Amino acid sequence: MAKEETVVQDINPKDPNKTYGLMELMKGRAPLVDKGGPEESLFSWPHLMLWITVVFLGLLVVLVGISWIFDAPLREPFDVDVPENPAKAPWYFLNLQELLLHMDKSLAGVLVPTVVLGALMALPYIDRNTRDTGIWYGTKKGLQITLFTTVYTLGWITVGVLFDETNIYGGFLRLLPGLQHITVPTGVHLVAGDLALYKVSLATVVAGWLLPVVIMVGLTGLLVAIVEVRWRPNIRERAIALFTGFAVAYLYLIVISMFFRGLGMHLTWPWDLPPNAIPF
Repeated sequence: MAKEETVVQDINPKDPNKTYGLMELMKGRAPLVDKGGPEESLFSWPHLMLWITVVFLGLLVVLVGISWIFDAPLREPFDVDVPENPAKAPWYFLNLQELLLHMDKSLAGVLVPTVVLGALMALPYIDRNTRDTGIWYGTKKGLQITLFTTVYTLGWITVGVLFDETNIYGGFLRLLPGLQHITVPTGVHLVAGDLALYKVSLATVVAGWLLPVVIMVGLTGLLVAIVEVRWRPNIRERAIALFTGFAVAYLYLIVISMFFRGLGMHLTWPWDLPPNAIPF
């Protein structure tokens, strides 16, 4: 009986049409395993670069066309004796301007953005799993969590803005009339060479700092708890919930401040806005 011959299969057969070769073998599972090899993929150059160029040129044509048809809105010179009302920030800062109406300026303008940006930068280090990278929502649960978080965020922001309509966290201050006359020191300053205390009412501290922090942390915690109980998420899905909440709040606050804030930054309907109230 003849001895069986060992058949060796070349995993990288020679082909004059190929422009690549096997350079090195490494331990580990490659992203393309069981998902198609090089024969089912495209190179960045020239295929991807060609489509990027097409999209870039198309966007350029659209922008040039818009600028050709519509003139840039030029407004009257600024008059220091007649302050603009409403005075609105550029659209990408309108969310922060909206926050300033509901809490202390240091909390809204410094601490909240710092904490949020720090959390966003930490997300890639918390979720280190590369599975489903590049796939929208990752799983069916991810899509459901995204939709729920969107509705949850829109609802609570709407309730908070309507409740606190009187500006400078007035909605909270109305609940604390007995604390208006109690003052607490917040710092020191020089008056005629002597140190004096900065004092603010206890109602301002509670309404400007304590209650906003409790509400923001509490609503975020409630969201996480609901997602945990309802979907039993993994780390990726928890990150989706938190990021969706941030993105929806970011955009929704811009919309509110841009289209629903009129004279004195009071809530109004878009069709009742004064001239030039929309900052673009």
